[in-house]
Amino acid sequence: MPKLIKTLLKLLTGAYLLLCLGVYFAQHHLIFNFAPVEMDHVYAYDTPHEFITLDKEGVSLHGVLFKVKEKSKSRKLVLYFKGNAGNIGHSERMAKTFLALGYDVLSMDYRNFGKSRGAFTEEGLLEDALDWSQHAATKYGTENIKVAAWSMGGAFAAHLALETGIKDFIVFAPFKSVVDMGYRRHPYFVHEWFSRFPLRSDLRLSRIKDKSYIIYHGTKDKIVPYASGKALYESSNQNSVSFKTIEGENHLDIPWHTEVLSDIHSRWHLN
Repeated sequence: MPKLIKTLLKLLTGAYLLLCLGVYFAQHHLIFNFAPVEMDHVYAYDTPHEFITLDKEGVSLHGVLFKVKEKSKSRKLVLYFKGNAGNIGHSERMAKTFLALGYDVLSMDYRNFGKSRGAFTEEGLLEDALDWSQHAATKYGTENIKVAAWSMGGAFAAHLALETGIKDFIVFAPFKSVVDMGYRRHPYFVHEWFSRFPLRSDLRLSRIKDKSYIIYHGTKDKIVPYASGKALYESSNQNSVSFKTIEGENHLDIPWHTEVLSDIHSRWHLN
């Protein structure tokens, strides 16, 4: 019997290690819902816009700048980081929230989403976020830029909050980290050991200073649990980070909840 138990333990251990190995190499497909399109794909928008491409060695990034309709050109910009699914073809609805407040809105696709291409690494994604902020700063000035982000996009907002001079951030339903999300969904893995995309927003927000970083999270969120967003806030520098609980709201509708829209208007409306 002891020999049988040892054999079973070895088999189970081997199977577990093989599963971990598979998850390690496939995790980008487990975390990100890639939505690439052909380079000749035509996006249809109702809003005045122009497309922007940022090229660097081995990487081509594609985004869209939505513009306010008034004749006087806006000199204020919201840099918008979307979630882990879709592409900029779905960004116009979010853009309209901030266009109505007087801001231009720049939304971008991550590598291998939309028309963006490049090797998919955490380091590369974080560098891209900085590249977009630097591009925006050359056009608008850092002091005229605010950041909005949704879900996974909150990881890039947190990175910019730590690494740039941008002061104002609004984030919908962010997670504490990919590691935290991993434990909430699959507690039997040791996620710190093999996560290639940890996206540790918690470590970044614990170090920010002199920022206005507002988190909105719904209590009925079934995609990014409310508890993960609350844990992010609890690990942050609360002199710079605020947390707004939206009772009964889910992940997909929170940016358009009346309480959220009213709060955004009071904070960011341009007089």
